[in-house]
Amino acid sequence: MNHISIDQNPYKKPVRKWLADRYGTEQAEEVWHRTVENYEVYLADLPDLGGKKNGHASAIYGGLLVFALYTALPDQPPVSELQDFVQTMFMGPFTKLGKIFNLNRAPDMRLINEVFRKAGDRDRKQITSWPAGFINVSEPYDKKHHA
Repeated sequence: MNHISIDQNPYKKPVRKWLADRYGTEQAEEVWHRTVENYEVYLADLPDLGGKKNGHASAIYGGLLVFALYTALPDQPPVSELQDFVQTMFMGPFTKLGKIFNLNRAPDMRLINEVFRKAGDRDRKQITSWPAGFINVSEPYDKKHHA
């Protein structure tokens, strides 16, 4: 199978930093080791999603890393405590784009619509290769409401 290993996972670095900040270097290493073990167990049950060839796979493997991390945490904090960290980790790139694009402006909205439409076209081609993945579906651009 063509999985993204934990060393290739784009979310590895922020997770390790969060662990070190929260638990200190020594305990963070122990928790990371358990996280890696959990991740590898979860990978065994995961169907082929295309690995790095599939644009959506990094988000799926990132979610898998979060689940592997949570079960490895020694204090099992409430999910609400992890929410900010996880949201920043996954939504960080979109937050940066939000500083460049204003979706209240029609030209920016048309551009974003085109990006999602092209991503959906690519996804529909890839679904035959990796049927366990998912497709980005977009509706035709509504010129009247700029949405």
